[in-house]
Amino acid sequence: MIGWGTGYGKLLLFGEHAAVHGHPAVGLAMPLETQVWIGTNPPETRLDARSRSFQLGSWQIHGMLPQHHQVFGELWKRLLQEVPAIGSAPTRGDKLHTDLPRQAVITSSVPYEMGFGSSGSLSTALVQAGSRYAGTEASAEWLWTAANSLEQVFHGTPSGIDTGLAVFGGCQGFLRKADQAGLPRRIPLQRPQLPLLVGSIPRTRTTRQLVAAVHQRLADEPHRTKGLLQELGNYADSAITHIQDTTATPPFIGRLASQAQVALGALGVSTAELDTLFSELEQLGALGSKLSGAGGGGAFFAVFADNSQLEQATVEISRRLTSRFGQENCYVQMLHA
Repeated sequence: MIGWGTGYGKLLLFGEHAAVHGHPAVGLAMPLETQVWIGTNPPETRLDARSRSFQLGSWQIHGMLPQHHQVFGELWKRLLQEVPAIGSAPTRGDKLHTDLPRQAVITSSVPYEMGFGSSGSLSTALVQAGSRYAGTEASAEWLWTAANSLEQVFHGTPSGIDTGLAVFGGCQGFLRKADQAGLPRRIPLQRPQLPLLVGSIPRTRTTRQLVAAVHQRLADEPHRTKGLLQELGNYADSAITHIQDTTATPPFIGRLASQAQVALGALGVSTAELDTLFSELEQLGALGSKLSGAGGGGAFFAVFADNSQLEQATVEISRRLTSRFGQENCYVQMLHA
């Protein structure tokens, strides 16, 4: 018996940090994914895990797994808590307890700890694999809830955005009121036609550290910090409105990205390396650029007028970042319109 699951990587367009304070956010699923197989026997054919994201191979779940990989052990415990809630027949959900799979195989093309939602994609894939092993094809809404529970192992209080994009794919808006518990409200959107250069550089701080720093700024400078978060939320709201109206053109989104980046810099989550990179991207024809996600380095994107300019800039930026940071420490990808 084998259960398998898939979770997408993500690119957050607008709403970083503001989303957890009652403001909207909007993002895209990336053409990157994590795949998980669990079962009593390993799959006969395993995908080649060429990515540096999860070169984890296989483990025996009984005994060895929790001892040799603490994070995956915690994920496994959380999965066993979540799966029995699937469906109306408890015995089906109990299968993971009474007939535990002995092996897990994980492959991923989602860059690890670079701001593309690697933990959300892994949590989603693992939950879906567990539910299928238990004999239930769970609903997307249930998968989102359960995957977000697993992601707490990584981030404590995740926003639900990464797992939402990992589960549903496409382009999604999200909105949670400041006092709202649980997952945010999801706003399905048509994917905008944007030529995007997407990449990542080494991070100087973790997501936990960056989120904590913003909370500290709220305590130290409440008026200014709330104003910046409101501004970031306004950019996300504007992006959602224009995507809904099919008026989210490259010039508009590029201009919005540059404005949001100024606010993110004032919030203290950008870096000198990112600022230098964005200046270089503009010299190469970018209509605007910004960090994506928590910041401190990590993921970024730039908007171009057309695919031709995008392709030329991608070649040059890839060369520069590889020279600057090393091939294993950076990532660049084109997303054509």
